[in-house]
Amino acid sequence: MIQSFTAEVYTEFDRYTIDLKPSGQYCLTRRGNGTYHETLQDAYTQIEHYYDQDLDRAIEQANLINELEHNK
Repeated sequence: MIQSFTAEVYTEFDRYTIDLKPSGQYCLTRRGNGTYHETLQDAYTQIEHYYDQDLDRAIEQANLINELEHNK
């Protein structure tokens, strides 16, 4: 059984830390906030969810900037 595990995951939008806690849960930390997950895969799935949200936000901002530039 794994007794210790820590990983850092980087995307173009953020940095994540995953720590295995004594309870056996994985704590995913992003921007100072943590969420607990039963499996490592669950933590990675949460990172994908955050990434998708960040990507959607970036696309929306880019579209707004293009629209503003077009309307000048």
